[in-house]
Amino acid sequence: MFGHVRIEDPTLIPLMNEIYEVWGKLHNYFMPQMKLISKDREGSKFKKKYDKPKTPYQRLMECETYPEEEEKLRQIKAT
Repeated sequence: MFGHVRIEDPTLIPLMNEIYEVWGKLHNYFMPQMKLISKDREGSKFKKKYDKPKTPYQRLMECETYPEEEEKLRQIKAT
């Protein structure tokens, strides 16, 4: 997000943390991503198969591994 430039001004750190927090919510709740399902080799080329685009939030809601976290995530998205 900020590149590979060294940031030497310590007063920028709180501002960068705020930007990261907002960007993280935007990325996890509203930016769909295609997940790679398989990658098959056909001769000298690769054929990739992708899942339907979903946000990380949607993927976590579909997963039943973390039921205690679902309500917390729903509240965060609602705000």
